[in-house]
Amino acid sequence: MTDLIKALQIFSEHYSGSYPTWCAHDVLGINELETPLTYEEKQEVEKLGFFWSEEYDGWISFKYGSC
Repeated sequence: MTDLIKALQIFSEHYSGSYPTWCAHDVLGINELETPLTYEEKQEVEKLGFFWSEEYDGWISFKYGSC
């Protein structure tokens, strides 16, 4: 749970909308960010279980996405 919270805190610095996440079968996704992550932030969220998906055109995780 701690890793998810850390990742969401990083994403929250780049998103101010009402619906920050979405969920599909076994996928937790982050809605389009308003500003890009820094290189260091990208490395950190990857370490915490998220990755950039070309298929979904955004940051997703299978680690936290069991719906």
